[in-house]
Amino acid sequence: MSQQQGERPRIGLTLSGGGAKGIAHIGLLMAIDSAGINVDYVSGTSMGAIVGGLYASGYNGKQIADMVRSMNWNRILTNRPGYDQLLLPYRENYHQYIEIPIVDKKLYFGTGLLESNELWLWLTNHFSSFNKDVNFAELPRPFRCVATRLDNGDVIILEEGNLVEAIRASMAIPSVFTPVVLGENVLIDGGLVRNFPVSEVIDMGADLVIGSSVTDQQLSSEDLSTPLELITQIAFYSEKRDYRKQLKATDIYVDYPIAEYHAGSFSSSDEILEIGIQRGKEMLPSLLRMKDSLDRLYGPEEFRHLKPVTLEKLHIQNIHVEDMDSTDYSDFLMRMDFRENREYTIEQITEKIRNSFASGIFRKINYSFHENPDSTVNLNLSFKRDYRTRARVGLGYNAETGLAIKLGLGRHSLLSLFSSSSIGVSIGENPHFYADQLLFLNKSKNLLAEASLKGGLTELNVFNKNLAATGLFRQANLRAELNLLKLINKDFLLGIGTRWENLTYKPEIQTTVRPKGKVKFLNSYAGLKWNNQDAPYNPHRGNKMDVELGWIYNQNSRFSVIDNDNDPEILDYPDQGYFTFRYYSAHYLPVRRHTFYYKMNWGLHFGNRHPFVNDFLVGGNDFVIRNQILFPGFRLNGISTSSAFMGQIGMRINFSSKFSLGAGPSFLWYDIIGSNIKAPEQPKRTIGGLNLTAGYESIIGPIEVTLMYNTINNRITTSFNFGYSMNFSN
Repeated sequence: MSQQQGERPRIGLTLSGGGAKGIAHIGLLMAIDSAGINVDYVSGTSMGAIVGGLYASGYNGKQIADMVRSMNWNRILTNRPGYDQLLLPYRENYHQYIEIPIVDKKLYFGTGLLESNELWLWLTNHFSSFNKDVNFAELPRPFRCVATRLDNGDVIILEEGNLVEAIRASMAIPSVFTPVVLGENVLIDGGLVRNFPVSEVIDMGADLVIGSSVTDQQLSSEDLSTPLELITQIAFYSEKRDYRKQLKATDIYVDYPIAEYHAGSFSSSDEILEIGIQRGKEMLPSLLRMKDSLDRLYGPEEFRHLKPVTLEKLHIQNIHVEDMDSTDYSDFLMRMDFRENREYTIEQITEKIRNSFASGIFRKINYSFHENPDSTVNLNLSFKRDYRTRARVGLGYNAETGLAIKLGLGRHSLLSLFSSSSIGVSIGENPHFYADQLLFLNKSKNLLAEASLKGGLTELNVFNKNLAATGLFRQANLRAELNLLKLINKDFLLGIGTRWENLTYKPEIQTTVRPKGKVKFLNSYAGLKWNNQDAPYNPHRGNKMDVELGWIYNQNSRFSVIDNDNDPEILDYPDQGYFTFRYYSAHYLPVRRHTFYYKMNWGLHFGNRHPFVNDFLVGGNDFVIRNQILFPGFRLNGISTSSAFMGQIGMRINFSSKFSLGAGPSFLWYDIIGSNIKAPEQPKRTIGGLNLTAGYESIIGPIEVTLMYNTINNRITTSFNFGYSMNFSN
């Protein structure tokens, strides 16, 4: 568009797609703000649509940079609720499996991996004023973004409608994010056909264009070295031709030295942002020259300090629900506590949706609104039910229990809307199985029953008083359990229950005195659980506590003792009942990006007259077996006792969101209760320990290498863990 004589040229800004690399655009926005250049039009594709949409909505470069620095990418880039958002009973299996939906009795991989409800909510919060039908030309900076029509590959220019839906459609990368349905079109990422939409700001009226691109350039034939590079090159021929055409229309072109990063490098978002900021500083002299030249030719222009147009609250007159069964409608709205003719802040609406999403029965809950003439709004809630049945698979190795693969099925809403059913088996050196049913008993969703059946075989070393491995025994465990639980809030519950257990002990390699036989008993108990950690593995902040006080009774035991020199001797111990107390707590305190932690683990029987039977097994850095007391100083079952206390403090250095190194001392005191029968040939009653643990959080679970030291034999022991515990009975 040619400007009239004497009219100041209009400036357009175009931001390309590029996934995580698009974060670098923000550095240019900060430089544009510093130069005092007024941008009149904005266009973007994919990540460029998010950053450009924020800028068009009135946010400045610094504000957008602050958003990225505070972004929880692990939460954004998942279909799951955040760990700390889940109700406490749902957290046990969090992130322990790869889950695949089953549809029509077949595994279903869908057209995209991520619906990402958290991304929908993040966009909705930051574009709250435009979460309705609007003309994008009415934004503080007129805006357009680009998507691709799925059925024929046409370029779709989005310039009106719901801004949140438009931006989400522009970034719907095939096989990564699910497509977005807008009207009659099913839309995917615009970068497939127009990743650098310079023509859109020119069409809006821009005379000068600043183009920012994080797109990889097309490789020469000599640089093509792998089949994947060849396929990618061919697939994007059309987009590359369009890119060269768009590039010619820019007046100031900005690229970035980010070749080592890729579209999925969100864990490196801070580094990419800093590269973008540095590149913006390099471009600042050119931007200032442009500003000075325009001011000399057309007169000074004051920089427009825009403010983001956001809503603080909505007065909801009517609520409309889409895609929900009528039988679930009233019950679910009551659980959400949404009421018509009430006023809610955007934060309150978001929190209600997050809490409902944490039920695990939906894969998307988002909202939009329609304004009424009287300034009230009609709220539209859109639900997508999650797939009810999912196959589960997990892989793990632990130095104590060996290699195993976990297979299972999970199903929600089998008995009621919020019920949860699951079965699983661990196949490996120490096989285990479980079946579990969770059922909410009231509409306020705070009273629930849990029934489970678990069991398995575990082979463990036997150690002498110098902590040298001298034997091997196998423990078989079968237990049935029924709990009644009361949720005080999502992080805290109280409960009562009874479990029946059948334990069998069988020596495999007999070099020390150990029992052979079995015992059955009942344990009725009361307990509490508290967990407000921000992550299941290596939390940065929060607390976890598990307390149980029980009475063990109706014991029925039959044991014999076997050693190398004697025939089996039948043991006749009284089967009297006794109290048992278990306590575990872990507390994590942030120290900037690092974490200070302290842990305590108690296990106390009061009057247990059976040596070894139902003892607490001390040792190890990870919970992998029933009745375990952690002590990161020696291997599991280094000590068998009816009473023990472990205390540990430490510091974890977090080098990145994935990799950490932790170390600290620990203390063990055992055989505390004098009324218990003591196991023979044990070390002294107090032991010190040290541990050093390197951890990495992989896609299928943590990888840990631990060096442990103790004051009994003054030796360093190595322990290795990959994935989550394969044992269902702990």
